[in-house]
Amino acid sequence: MRIINKKPLLLALFSAIAVIANAQKLPNVQQISLRAPISIKIDGKTTDWGDQFQAFNHSIDAFYTIANDDNNLYLIVQAKDEAVAKKIIGGGIVLSITPAKNKFEHGAGVGPLITNKGRLGISSAYMQFMEYADSKTKSKQTDSLWSIMNKELTNESKEMVVGGIKGIDNVISVYNNYGIKTALLFDRTGALNFELTIPLKYLNNATNNQPKFFYNLMIRGMSINAKVVKSKTGEAATVTDVPIGLTTRKSSDMELLMSNTDFWSEYTLAKK
Repeated sequence: MRIINKKPLLLALFSAIAVIANAQKLPNVQQISLRAPISIKIDGKTTDWGDQFQAFNHSIDAFYTIANDDNNLYLIVQAKDEAVAKKIIGGGIVLSITPAKNKFEHGAGVGPLITNKGRLGISSAYMQFMEYADSKTKSKQTDSLWSIMNKELTNESKEMVVGGIKGIDNVISVYNNYGIKTALLFDRTGALNFELTIPLKYLNNATNNQPKFFYNLMIRGMSINAKVVKSKTGEAATVTDVPIGLTTRKSSDMELLMSNTDFWSEYTLAKK
């Protein structure tokens, strides 16, 4: 009789339960102003933040914290859901700071830019990583794929998109002199972390020079390559082609992958 090792399955179940329980304890949007950790480094790691988050937003299905010091605004986002992580890689994530809620006019936005080559390579390796992570063969394969994912993230996300900031181009290098920084990184569990900082001086127009402002966090939907073809009978049909690396194992996730998800909230700069 074949004996099935249930320990990995139980560990995966308990881990999923822990994530759900933690999310349920947190508010949907951050409720407090927060000073950023001292000597924070924008590297996509959550250790500077004590591996803790201030909110779990159900519109984007991700954890996040927003904070500031005297000179900069900071953001950390963590996506533990496979579909949400793939959506960030395939569609992008953008933080917008605005003077009025539900209005992007006069606002400023920043987000990472991943090359098309990188999106496919990262998502393909991530899909394999998650398959191994769900099995009891979790070992060298996951370590190797984890390294590949993060190497691709580093090599293929060397630019960022910037909007609404006077004097700064729409696309700039991550090695810029403006002090605007972004970082994407997978942790060992397969969760995708996004970290960002932007000097407050660039947000003066978007905040009307006030300590309180609105912010929008959006995970963009992935676009589908579509083309029209004609059959031998002359009838036209639209063919959609989603590269294998960007698909998910659950068809119910496809609607989520293709649509923008976002939320609005407000933040007041924390004082010393």
